[in-house]
Amino acid sequence: MRIMTDEMDSIKTELKRIETGVKRIETLWSRVEGLEHVQSLDATSNASSEVQDIALKIKAVRELIDKIDIKIDDLESRISSIGSLRFRTRDEA
Repeated sequence: MRIMTDEMDSIKTELKRIETGVKRIETLWSRVEGLEHVQSLDATSNASSEVQDIALKIKAVRELIDKIDIKIDDLESRISSIGSLRFRTRDEA
């Protein structure tokens, strides 16, 4: 009978260790699920952040293109002014 009691006690102790282990695993699992959720949100925010960065770069490139277009227009008008001055000096000579 004593042997049965000792075996029951060891089984109860082992069951308590298993129960404690299972609770730890459940806690860790819920933390992992929470981290996965945060990671998915972070990935989404990183993607939207990357899209915003790309949009800002595209906007900057468009602004540069507009400035270049303005400079080209200025240069073309200067070239035409210089060209008309040459014709005037040739006509006057």
